[in-house]
Amino acid sequence: MPLESTISNISSETLIDQSKISSEETINYLKDNKLETLGDLEGMNSMCYIDGVDKDFYLHSKSYDLDFDIETVWDGYMTVPPSTSWCGSKLSFSFAFDSKPRNISYAGEKYDGLKDDQLIFIVIKLLFGFFKLAVTHYVSKVSPKEKMVKLCYVEGGKSSGSQYIRFEKLEENKTRVIHDTRYKSDSKFRDEKLYPFLHEMIINQFHNNVKKYLMSDYRPQLVS
Repeated sequence: MPLESTISNISSETLIDQSKISSEETINYLKDNKLETLGDLEGMNSMCYIDGVDKDFYLHSKSYDLDFDIETVWDGYMTVPPSTSWCGSKLSFSFAFDSKPRNISYAGEKYDGLKDDQLIFIVIKLLFGFFKLAVTHYVSKVSPKEKMVKLCYVEGGKSSGSQYIRFEKLEENKTRVIHDTRYKSDSKFRDEKLYPFLHEMIINQFHNNVKKYLMSDYRPQLVS
């Protein structure tokens, strides 16, 4: 479904500033999908997994234990700059777009945190960086009450489905982060042989980046 927007002083006709995007793959992705303005981004369609409705989706699951209380971990995941979480030998961040209110954040710019209806544009780097793939995540749900984040793939990508990041309290200063992914593409070979291995490498780097952020003295003060 298309993204929703609320009133903002930034026009929907504002052009995406490609001069602030270092990734050639992301720029080509924008061109291939005819995404030129912020209004075009609002028109993107998510390809979420719907529990109990969608059939034949594969499941990948991985968990990570962190030596922090659950509120600290939750706030860390909510506030970590995407240029910090989506970075490394296998990842790079291009920009994030909020539709409510309309705002765009490029690498190195101020980021106001993870929100519902946010789009996150990243690049996945495989085979030692020789193969690069532009990917977009749509933030379908951020639930402080449930301690859960739901990310969806979007139309124009290789896969459809959703990623669920859940947070469970194990002890007073120990939290488990569970990353479940429901996915499907048009290739059975890709889904069964390639995706699980490659996806796990990617999310391992993402979660390790957030762990380093939580351990850093430069992490912002927790927000209520």
